[in-house]
Amino acid sequence: MQLSANKSSVFAFAAHSGLIIGIGIGRFSYTALIPVMVNDGVITLTQGGYTAALNIFGYVVGALLSSRLASQFCPIWLLRVSLAASVVVLILGALDFGLFWLGTLRFAIGFAAGILMSIGASIVLGVTEHEQLPNVSATIFSGIGVGIVASSLLIYFLAPYGASVCWIGLALLSLLLMPISLHGWKILSLTYKRPTTSKAAKIILIPASIFSFKNLQSRNGFAYGLYGLALAPQTLFWLQFISEAAGYSEQDTTFFWIIAGCGALSGAVIAGWIARLMGFYKAVLVCLFIGFFGLLLPVISTSSLVLFLASYFFGFSLPSLPVVIAGRMRELTAPGQLAAVWSALTASVAIGQGAGGFIVASIFDWSHSFVMLFVFGAILYFLSAVLCLKK
Repeated sequence: MQLSANKSSVFAFAAHSGLIIGIGIGRFSYTALIPVMVNDGVITLTQGGYTAALNIFGYVVGALLSSRLASQFCPIWLLRVSLAASVVVLILGALDFGLFWLGTLRFAIGFAAGILMSIGASIVLGVTEHEQLPNVSATIFSGIGVGIVASSLLIYFLAPYGASVCWIGLALLSLLLMPISLHGWKILSLTYKRPTTSKAAKIILIPASIFSFKNLQSRNGFAYGLYGLALAPQTLFWLQFISEAAGYSEQDTTFFWIIAGCGALSGAVIAGWIARLMGFYKAVLVCLFIGFFGLLLPVISTSSLVLFLASYFFGFSLPSLPVVIAGRMRELTAPGQLAAVWSALTASVAIGQGAGGFIVASIFDWSHSFVMLFVFGAILYFLSAVLCLKK
């Protein structure tokens, strides 16, 4: 089933809204919420790190199981349940029942985010005409940036009233956006037919070829996992670097996080434009280079301009590579296999982010050097680009 441009836009905005709720608000708002919760005495900074890790773990599990779940249940139903669960978890976050409670909630919303990313994006991209892919892909993944900017601004204004008010504010924002996504999935459910899957494929839904390092599809998949690793230094230590190494105040660090959100907001749109101009292959390399450059900038200088640009490039990297790698994998993947392949890639980048957290924390504990972390990330970006090269 191939869609007209109008229907593609409706379904793209359905997936877009899902990623605002599941990824932008559900996942990345927690980075800005941790200082508020620490200030309220709800958690310590170390406990914030552990609960953030549980969020990533939930995202990995959700992404890995999404293809299996989609083969046993209606994918549209799974998306609806994941959206509703995300809003409920945000509401429950306002209740302080201890660390186990918070960790469970973070795992749950991470699991829902993995479903929304894997199934929502793959369904829409799988039924989109090739010439519409750059626009549709950019629309879908720009939801990450919209969610980051909206949640960051909301937390900035609600933080003086405490963490519980922030959680309720985020839940209300998600509740307002939820009908947009539900409307698109309702229309799609009238015409969508699940791809037929062989008995063998139902047992192992990820094509075996993706585990082979000899083909271009698998190399792009491995590169996407390394990209997840490369995000870790700035995801975990960027605000701390700006505060401690560069000497900026806590309010200034919030400003730089909002700049990163602006980068994420515009990154998907710019990446889609690059893909239309150059094609997905070259667009992947350009986006990886921008991430590489963004990590090298703070190594060179800590001036306000450099930190502004590095924050923007970091935010740009969050949605830009998913936009172009999704289009690239659509080009390289056989019909009917995109959902399974995208599920594997979503899990790959999440595993990279999770492993990257432990790796960069260990490097910092050993070296006490932010510069070493950023160089490490830049090397990973470079290796990712090498893997994506045609041979």
